[in-house]
Amino acid sequence: MRKATGAGGGEASTHAVKRRLLRVGDALLAATGMGLAYGLHPLVRQLVPQVRPPAELRGLVLLGLLFLPAWVGLLSFIGLDRILDRPWCCRLSWGASSSSPC
Repeated sequence: MRKATGAGGGEASTHAVKRRLLRVGDALLAATGMGLAYGLHPLVRQLVPQVRPPAELRGLVLLGLLFLPAWVGLLSFIGLDRILDRPWCCRLSWGASSSSPC
């Protein structure tokens, strides 16, 4: 049986789902960047011989397991996961004059 929600209850739930998807996307983006950095390291080392040899994959996986939750937590702490909650005029007016209606 479905619970009845008050006015705006469905909208808050939709925003929560969007924020969760945004956090998952941020984590996937960071993990993809880490994987690309690891994969491209040998190529960079060929081009720039002063670059140190890559670390063991085991150590990088451990670093990723520690880094990703901290990164997503930091993004949530400073409110970047709430970007979808802001009106479009506020999202587009960064750096605009103070006369913005938002």
